[in-house]
Amino acid sequence: MKKKVISLVLSSLLALEALAGCGSSSDTAEAAGAQSAEETTEQTADGAQEAADNAEAAEGVTVIKAATSARPRPFTYIDDEGNLTGQNIELIKAVFDKLPQYELEIEVTEFASIFTGIDAGLYDLGVNNIAKNPDREAKYLFTDPEMVNHYIAVVNKNIDITSITDLTELAGKKYVGAAGNDKTTVIETYNDAHPDQQIIIDYTEADVLQTLYDVESGKEDFLIIDAPMYFGYYGPEFNLDVNTFDLSNVKSASYSYFIVGKDNTKLAEDINAALKQVIEEGISTEIDIKFLGEDYSPIITE
Repeated sequence: MKKKVISLVLSSLLALEALAGCGSSSDTAEAAGAQSAEETTEQTADGAQEAADNAEAAEGVTVIKAATSARPRPFTYIDDEGNLTGQNIELIKAVFDKLPQYELEIEVTEFASIFTGIDAGLYDLGVNNIAKNPDREAKYLFTDPEMVNHYIAVVNKNIDITSITDLTELAGKKYVGAAGNDKTTVIETYNDAHPDQQIIIDYTEADVLQTLYDVESGKEDFLIIDAPMYFGYYGPEFNLDVNTFDLSNVKSASYSYFIVGKDNTKLAEDINAALKQVIEEGISTEIDIKFLGEDYSPIITE
């Protein structure tokens, strides 16, 4: 009898343990499910927050539309693979790498359309090795200079001169250049001051290479060009049979700039601050050497 009672007690205890075991497994599964649901909710919340943060960041970024004519090379051009590149292009990209509040977009257009596009509000920024003149200064804001260089004269080899210390040495000769070009302005200014020793101006819309060929062939007598443009690309690339003369005695160092709309002061200030960094960090030097053969970076003072 005692054995039977003990056996029943043991059976009851085993049954209770089994039931307890089943209850524990169910509770664990329920807890695990709750935890998984909680983690999923947290992940969803994290994803929603990240999306909200990204949207907020995107809303805080201003798109800056820049315009370039993709010439003259090596400042701005389309390479053999169809990519827009050049000293000006890579430099402005390096500048905007320092300005996360902006997103830079660059569009290729005609040179004249850079200015009319800024006037119409289609573009915010002009990137095209742009020089100052009084008319432009009246309408646009110029950034700090992005490059300093000097002019040279490219002269037909049959012109009998050995140096150019004064443009009177080219009086009676035929200059070729585009209207509104800063080099053409040098000749126009000279002519205004020397009515009896005029230089003939042959205005043209031909590209730089064609005008260089015209000088080489003798169709034109000379042109004026940026030293980095000639020595960084056209001279070595096309092996032109011409003479070159430094014009430092005729025209002091010249500068190139980026331009923005007259009322876009904040953008100009931001570009100036980033440009200074790019120059001080040597990034500008690397870009100049890559595209121009030597460093033409200006010294930016406060």
